[in-house]
Amino acid sequence: MASYRLRVQIPADQLQTHGYRTFINGGEGDFIVFSKPNSDDIENIRRVKESGAKAVVDICDDHFQTPKWGEIYTICAKAADRVVCSTEELAKRIYLKTGVCAQVVPDPWEFEEKPHAQGDKFLWFGHQLNIAEIARYEPVTKNLDIRYCTGPNQILPKYTEWSVQALRGELSIADVVILPTVEENTYKSANRLICAVMAGCFVVAGKSEINRKFRDYVWVGPVHAGVAFANCYQNDLLDLTTRAQDHIRAKYSPAEIGAQWASVFDSI
Repeated sequence: MASYRLRVQIPADQLQTHGYRTFINGGEGDFIVFSKPNSDDIENIRRVKESGAKAVVDICDDHFQTPKWGEIYTICAKAADRVVCSTEELAKRIYLKTGVCAQVVPDPWEFEEKPHAQGDKFLWFGHQLNIAEIARYEPVTKNLDIRYCTGPNQILPKYTEWSVQALRGELSIADVVILPTVEENTYKSANRLICAVMAGCFVVAGKSEINRKFRDYVWVGPVHAGVAFANCYQNDLLDLTTRAQDHIRAKYSPAEIGAQWASVFDSI
């Protein structure tokens, strides 16, 4: 899962350069991070704090709207010594639901390739639960040379089954990645946009607060207009993608995100 790779594995690896020894799913520590907390973690957080260690809860989804999960997330957030989340919008939602101020640490990028955004090959990738976000644009995509990379589903007639390596392969072929945004998911991280850009593709993204940060480098707005822009301004896509990579490289590198996680623990 992206949440594991971007919010557990990569930060844990990078923290070691800041003097922290890290263990995943086992071991003893002064700081215990509960990523995507569940019902068992209500008791686990209590035990951690009684032991004298610090409990950090990391939230990357807005489950506060669901009665069962909303209660679990609220209890865990209030009990933790520190709450971390992936976006400013999610931090606002956490505060409104719990009264807890969360510290924002974004998702890092995973791999980098030279920009190759000059052509008419399109790609959408994402979890199969989110296929509806691209399926509703069938009137736009039916005339495109577009590929899909996702999990098993009965909706798309043809797709590449997702894996990290399969996605890297699809991104190496694509020129433009289409990433519409479902309104209720506007709190989510821009990790797919960041991944696509750092893989060398131009991005046509839907409107969301997090995507607006990249509007000087990618298309943010109506998808049909973004596709038309990509087709009409082919000569500009390489330059835009190069500039986007420069912007992302400085702010979302694994090293930078590792430093931000270290600052979380340093401040407790």
